[in-house]
Amino acid sequence: MKKFLCITMLLLIALPAAAKNKVAQITGTVGAETITGTAERYNEHSGTLTINLSGGASCKGRFTEQAHGINRKGVFYCSDGRSGPYSFNPGSNEGVGYGTLNGQNMNFTFEQ
Repeated sequence: MKKFLCITMLLLIALPAAAKNKVAQITGTVGAETITGTAERYNEHSGTLTINLSGGASCKGRFTEQAHGINRKGVFYCSDGRSGPYSFNPGSNEGVGYGTLNGQNMNFTFEQ
């Protein structure tokens, strides 16, 4: 019985924390390719961006907040070997970002 109560308590604590993840849709361009994907925020200070490029590559990057209220920054690593830094300005429900992938300019927007 004690084991059951301990597991139940852990679930009650963990589930609300997991429910706080927020997901937003990403659209944009890098060079001549279009971008679609998702931004998932784990908490106020970190998360993951996952994008798919129209040329077939997929990229993922973990972001962190550099200072309170300042742009989030990260690095994309792509399935085709490309990589590059990105930064975005978080809004409450939408935002804009920019960066490069192997020297090609990248611009994107996201909204929940």
